[in-house]
Parts: sequence; C-alpha cells; structure tokens
Amino acid sequence: MLEEYKGFLSLDELLEKEYHYTYDEKNRSDFLSKPFVHLEVNGRTALCWITYKGEEYLFKPLEEFRFNVWGELLSCAYAKMLEIPCANYRACRLGNEWGVLTQKIQKESENLVLGCEIIQRFFNEYPYKKEEFLSIFANPVFLSSYEIPESFLKEKEKQKILLSYLNNLDHIWSIFSVLKSDNEKSLIIFFTKMLLFEILTLQADCNVNNWGVIEKDGKFFPAKLFDQMTSFGLGYYDMEKRANNFRNEQMNARFLRNEEPLKAYVYQGYPLFTLTNQNVQNFITGKKDSHLKVLADFLEMSSEEYQELFFQYFEKINEISFSDVVAQVEKENGLTMDDDVYAYISSVFNFHIKNIKQEIEKKKEGNLYVERRSL
Repeated sequence: MLEEYKGFLSLDELLEKEYHYTYDEKNRSDFLSKPFVHLEVNGRTALCWITYKGEEYLFKPLEEFRFNVWGELLSCAYAKMLEIPCANYRACRLGNEWGVLTQKIQKESENLVLGCEIIQRFFNEYPYKKEEFLSIFANPVFLSSYEIPESFLKEKEKQKILLSYLNNLDHIWSIFSVLKSDNEKSLIIFFTKMLLFEILTLQADCNVNNWGVIEKDGKFFPAKLFDQMTSFGLGYYDMEKRANNFRNEQMNARFLRNEEPLKAYVYQGYPLFTLTNQNVQNFITGKKDSHLKVLADFLEMSSEEYQELFFQYFEKINEISFSDVVAQVEKENGLTMDDDVYAYISSVFNFHIKNIKQEIEKKKEGNLYVERRSL
C-alpha cells in the first residue's frame, strides 16, 4: 500500500507532492472541501478519505497513538501470517494528528455491506404474515431457533440491543441461509475464521458495524477484516495507567501465587462477535463471557474440521516469536515500539497464549477420557 512512500507515512508530504496542497489543521473546512478529500460520516473516529492515484484511503486518528496504533498494525501482520484477509494499515500523521491509513476494501463495482445492514436485510426479507402483530417473531420456528424473548419486541430499550443479540456465529450462519446466499460455504468459513482471529488476538470491538461482506452482482463474498485497534489488550481508556496497573497485577500474582485477579484484568474485554445465542444471553444478563470461555465453547461444540482449523492457527502463532513480528511491523512502518508499550503488549499476549494452551490441553484430556471410557 503506497509502496512509493517508505517508512512512516507523512500525509502532509503526500498532499504536497501529489496535489501541491499545504495542509493547515486550523483550516480543516478548506481541506475537506478539496476534490481529493471527502469526509467519512459513518466511522466514530475516522476523519476522511484521501484519493491517491484513483484509489481511496481512509485516515483514522488514534487516541493514545503510541499504544493503540499497534492494535491495527499487529493484527494486520498476524492476519497475513494466518492467511486471513485483512485490511492493510500504515502508521501515519496528518498535521499534529497521528493515526493509521487504510485502503478502501471494496472495488468500484462492489458494495461493502456491514453486519448491521445484513441483519436488517434479514428482517426485511424473512417471510411472514403482515397481519400478525409480532411479524417474523410470531413464527414458532424462528422463536425456537433464535430464542428471542418477546420482551425485546415490547420494550424500546431492549430493541436497541437486538442487533447485538444476533451478533454471533450461530445466528449469522442461519441468516445467510435464509438470505439464500450462493456463496454460503465460503461465508461460513469466513465468519469462523473471524471469530477465531478475535479469540486469538483478544479483539474486543467486533460489533455489527465493525465487520461486513462484499456484495457484487447480488451475491455475497467475504470481506477483509478491519477495525482491529482493540486487539492485544489495547483500546482501553488511559492506556498508560492500564499498563502500570497491569505490572502491579503481575507482581501481586507472583507474590500471592494466584493468577485469577490477573486473568480478570487481562480478560476485562470480551468478544462482541461471539459463538452462540447463549454467550449473548450471558452478556445481556451481566455475565460477560471471556475470550477463553468462548474458545472453550467452540472446542466443545465444533466439528473436528473447525477444531483443527483453530489448532493450525494457534500452532502457527505459537511458533513465531512475538518480538520478530514486532520488528517486522516496526520496519514496515518506520516506527519504534516504546519499551513500556512492548512490555505491556508482550506480557498480555504471552499470558493469553499460555491460557489458550491450557484450554487446548483440557480439550485434549477430555477427548482422551471419553475415548478410554468407551473402550
């Protein structure tokens, strides 16, 4: 992406070189009025799209840049390593705002359909009798399959989280089945990979606006992953304080020989795109399932084919040194990870990997026990 510009990307220099335009952050309205720029209205933190050689690139400023930029950059590196399609990100600066730049993931003839739009389309197209008060929810098959409480239909506050209620692998598979996608198998695999990647990287913001599919000629295709900033224990408020508190939790865990408080701290974030309806019900009732709980459920409920897919991903991540991945990302972006940032991210990630190993061992021991008992 923008191979002509090596190392850390200065958008000020790009604008000067390509458009002879001098960016003035005090005159943002003039900048946004230029034909090579247009405002991004959907993203919560994204600022604008910049056109370069016929392609559009999204600039997204990041709060606490020195921490949070690594969520996007490391996720991109690990996704490539696992051969999971992921939007490419470059660290960059525009004026005094530091952030990331990423190329538009859909082509001109394609449409990016976000998860919220997919679910809404499902509601619009699901066959039902209009005279029925509960419309689609009155269908007993729907109610039994999706287990949606009737209270969701009567209380506006609960209706607001209905999209989150369906934001899980089990329901999304079914939704695409109802929408009669010709590409259903590849979509099933894609969403499984997305869930596994979320688990492996501690992604904690995969809501219905942060994933999507590509629609072309009336057919759906897997889209690249995007918006991965909250991976690797990042994206929390006041990351510097969090990193300091994490060091204290580590010392307490060693002194008290009790890792449960440390585990609670690491898994304070939780998957928003999860496995089943039960995980979502737990969230609604205040019980937030951790990445490890969702993984345990996945290993328990999935076929051998999908279990093996996770084992392959984990082995690949486990065999490559985290420091080597960081060094590669630093080189590509002309950026150096600060020592305290490295200490925090590497410690969180290594702790997470250790816990995943334990979950895998539990699964294998359980299978071994079942095999022995059946003899």
